[in-house]
Amino acid sequence: MFVRRARGPTQKRNLWLEQSIRSDTGKNALNAFLETKVAEGFRIETHTDTHAIIIVGGHRKPLWSRFRKHAAGSRHVVSVDEHGEVTMIPAEPKRN
Repeated sequence: MFVRRARGPTQKRNLWLEQSIRSDTGKNALNAFLETKVAEGFRIETHTDTHAIIIVGGHRKPLWSRFRKHAAGSRHVVSVDEHGEVTMIPAEPKRN
């Protein structure tokens, strides 16, 4: 017969520490990836601990070009999983 033990304060603290370390690993991996992309000429549109949206081109576009449709592949969603692996996929076009 399998008996499940209740978690004590030490086990809860260790679980919290393990999750915190994983979270920091993900943040560090995402930040390092974003620094690389910015150096390649991308601009960060938005950024959280686990996701970011980046845009091709590091400078702001002139006001008149903001009213035109942007290319479908100009925005990308970057995400990091609990293991620190970063993925980048094309984002849907921005709605006006």
